Amino acid sequence: MLEFLNKRFTVVAGKGGVGKTTLSAALALAAAQQGKRVLICQLDTTEKLGSMFGKPNRVGYEPCELAPNVYSVHIKAKLALEEYGIMKLRFKRVYKMIFENELVIRLLDLIPGMDELVMIGKAWYIEQELDRNGRPRYDMVIVDSPATGHGVSLFRLPHVILEAVTVGPLAEEMRKIQQ
Repeated sequence: MLEFLNKRFTVVAGKGGVGKTTLSAALALAAAQQGKRVLICQLDTTEKLGSMFGKPNRVGYEPCELAPNVYSVHIKAKLALEEYGIMKLRFKRVYKMIFENELVIRLLDLIPGMDELVMIGKAWYIEQELDRNGRPRYDMVIVDSPATGHGVSLFRLPHVILEAVTVGPLAEEMRKIQQ
């Protein structure tokens, strides 16, 4: 178990209703007891962690503390896409002109796996974050994935995208996520 708790990025996947969220919480608590700072990323699932930890408020898009050294964030595809778009385009107004255009909205809805891509990208981005001392913000990131079909696609997405796009910024980011 201690070897497992040394992993920096863990994805908990499985069929809906089998206890992925409960397992994610248990792993986070075990890692926190070992002195690790842990973040559980819920990917557009039914939010249960707040109530599991006795917190009256739901977990939102910004990380919140559930217990000592245990944090959680609820990643929603639409918010992750907006954050990524603004990060790359640098201006919210430019993002809105492009991504809030009805044609682009429909086009993005047609791209298979787009929601999963931006959510796993956000989880990976969080895993890469550093604190003001240059150390990782979290020692361990646990991804509480959606039900199996979507959870499995999380693992395949970078590979599938790299088969279609081999150069450029998107390809570079997919290689990093794949690694």
